[in-house]
Amino acid sequence: MKNVLLTFVGKQDPFSEKTGKEGGIVTIVRKYKFDIVVMLPSADMPGVKDSTQTNAYDTKDWIHDEVSTDIGVYVKPLSLSDPTSYRQIMSEGEKELKALMDSLCKEDVKFYLNSSSGTPEMKSMWLVWANSAFIPKAVVLQVADPTFVAEGDRVRELDIDFIEEVNCKNRAARYIEQGLFKVAAEELNSLSRIAYSSARTDKACMLSDICMSWHCWDLINYKEAYDRLANVYNKYSNSRDIADTLAIIKKQVDYLNNLKMETSSENIYNMVDLFYNMKRRFEREDYTDALARFWRLYEGSMYYVLRTYYGVEPEKLCESHNKQNLFMIRNGLNVNERLNYSSAHKALKDIFRDKRLNNILQQTVLIDRQDSQQRKSVQEALEDLRNFRNESIVAHGMKSVSRDYADAAVKVAPIVLKGFFRDDINAILEEYPFEHSKMETIAQFTRMI
Repeated sequence: MKNVLLTFVGKQDPFSEKTGKEGGIVTIVRKYKFDIVVMLPSADMPGVKDSTQTNAYDTKDWIHDEVSTDIGVYVKPLSLSDPTSYRQIMSEGEKELKALMDSLCKEDVKFYLNSSSGTPEMKSMWLVWANSAFIPKAVVLQVADPTFVAEGDRVRELDIDFIEEVNCKNRAARYIEQGLFKVAAEELNSLSRIAYSSARTDKACMLSDICMSWHCWDLINYKEAYDRLANVYNKYSNSRDIADTLAIIKKQVDYLNNLKMETSSENIYNMVDLFYNMKRRFEREDYTDALARFWRLYEGSMYYVLRTYYGVEPEKLCESHNKQNLFMIRNGLNVNERLNYSSAHKALKDIFRDKRLNNILQQTVLIDRQDSQQRKSVQEALEDLRNFRNESIVAHGMKSVSRDYADAAVKVAPIVLKGFFRDDINAILEEYPFEHSKMETIAQFTRMI
């Protein structure tokens, strides 16, 4: 790797008459081992009172005479009629710097920036360029006045939070809280490119990978979500400073391990995941998808009970293990190939008189309706939802789905799950690792990196 120092040139370079010490550029060059030093003085030109071009060449000679002849020192004068003009400094400086970086683009280079030589406006421009990632992954150096510090302690690396880095962190955290995982990943990618601190870069990359895993999970792409998240955990599992975050990720990887085969049959894990997926849709005000997921959850839960407790394969009746129950369904419902939502409901309610379903239907739920609330039985709520569903874009009509109906579905769903799966599901519902409180924990970590 080549170490490259970029610096403006001041009147105190290469030697300060005020302090009797070497100026900022030479002080830095003595402290670090550089392959290249590029100086950007204000050029000697008509009308310029404070040219530092002569100081630059004197500094070049001083470095070669007093430090090392192996350092490549280059002087690139800038045509600045006013060396205190931000517009001129930015315009002329970026031309030279872009040409330099283009010439070095095929090499492994680390840039160091001297924020202590030149006019105050020149010094601050390094912070602007570092913050914007115009000069990527740069280390900003500051040289202290020798009056206040010992000679060996004069050079220090600036450890600061740039405004855009803070903005990226806060936006990413907010998107995580809103369940917008892909957008959060993009913000964190941007942060990894501009971050001044290598530690922040690493954490931003890790969080970006996590958010992309969540994006896949949210799209019910379990296999890719598992592969991505397991890779993150394996890569960072020994990082003690992020132990709390990794504990959450480990639980998520374990849960995805139960989903990654993407079986076509319903089970306790994919039904719970579908419930929380529905809640995320509701929280994002995607009421149409929330209602659609509810009906798949209700249908899937009934299919699970028919398959597990009655030996009936609802989607392929001919493969049912319990032939007596199969005969009862075919005889009672006049179906041959498969059950749909309505016929599965009738099979459980009327043919098998399933106690799980009957208990679910008798429970009550508080339903929002415009400006009021109504206490209804689950059976009444399901009937209302079914009638509305048939008129909506979710099924056979074109009506949009309002918040009230999606809210009713979210309230009925846990009653359905607990009723059909009983005690087996309570712990899984409570410990589900991809729900809102876990997102808040990661969002808070994102703000702190």
